[in-house]
Amino acid sequence: MKKLFYIFWIGLCTMQVEGQNIAYQNIVPNPSFEEVLLNPHGWFYMGSHFSESITNWSSPTVASPDIFSPNFIIPHNWVKRGFGKPKPKSGESYIGITTYGCKNGKPHCREYVQTKLNEKMVPGQRYRVTMWVAHFDNSLVANNLGIYFSENPLSDIGTQTLHLKPQINKTSILNISENKWVYYRQDFTPEVEFEHLTIGNFFDDEKTNIQKVAKGNINFAYYYIDDISVQKIDPIIPKDDSDLIEPPFEVNKVYQLDNIYFAFNKTDFLPESFIQLNKLLKLMREYPQIQIQVLGHTDDVGQSAYNDQLSHLRAKEVADYLFRHEIESSRVSYKGYGSYLPMAPNKQGTRKLNRRVEFIIKSELFNIDTRKSASINP
Repeated sequence: MKKLFYIFWIGLCTMQVEGQNIAYQNIVPNPSFEEVLLNPHGWFYMGSHFSESITNWSSPTVASPDIFSPNFIIPHNWVKRGFGKPKPKSGESYIGITTYGCKNGKPHCREYVQTKLNEKMVPGQRYRVTMWVAHFDNSLVANNLGIYFSENPLSDIGTQTLHLKPQINKTSILNISENKWVYYRQDFTPEVEFEHLTIGNFFDDEKTNIQKVAKGNINFAYYYIDDISVQKIDPIIPKDDSDLIEPPFEVNKVYQLDNIYFAFNKTDFLPESFIQLNKLLKLMREYPQIQIQVLGHTDDVGQSAYNDQLSHLRAKEVADYLFRHEIESSRVSYKGYGSYLPMAPNKQGTRKLNRRVEFIIKSELFNIDTRKSASINP
């Protein structure tokens, strides 16, 4: 039995519920690359060759990742250089990708693998993301092996490096002993309903740290990957597909954003807030004519000037969430009202109702009911 070396990013791998281990479903399809489409097949020279050869996985660029499997024949000259020496972490297959080497002239100096998850991720739900990694011991070692989650598949055929910001990224150099698999994991909470996962290095060579290894004689970095997992971890947040509001909409009516939670005296969202925020995002996407103003409120505890600032920053945080997910800034404004517009008495039991975020629709749409209602005149 081969030795397995563990490096933990965060936390534990299993959940304990009443003394029992609970393992939630892995939503990554074909996680160990066992399901292949061609048998046998030679080496890959285009990203499309990889995409056509394996179930559920693809290359989003012209560069071609490699499959190491009994079904695929590695060219003799690559075998002599040492490619494919590790045994699979499990099963019979794994993949390999180049993560560094553009400035050294290597063709396909960035390779990526991408898959569509078995289900959309639930905003605000915590997930444990894990994978096993080994190193091609004749190559350089590097950092910046990352995972990028997206709502839509990536496709940029003419690009070497995908300049995206991975939500998970290994910033330290992956210096792994020869033929050994290392276990990596990190917990991640999505803001939106991500449905796609892409693995690779999303940074230029100039922003990637490298080292030479003792026996290395190849001037690019190359890593093997196996057994990828994305699983929910407790507490479980139920999926909610209901709409935030339904037409007909009313201009200048105050709509409350329920269940938006911030850390105490801060503007950081607590994870459970992303369910409601994602509903607001869906509304803005579904009705591109809508323009809104986000309104922040506090209770009367503390100095008025401080509450004014806090409510303003919290309203801005909601707007920034929309901007991060490609809602145009011209469609969203924001304002803080501090404690000046309470919706309930500022006393024990009802004071918390005044700590809230609301929005109003500022632009007219087709089929809007313009009946008068309580409104704010900002």
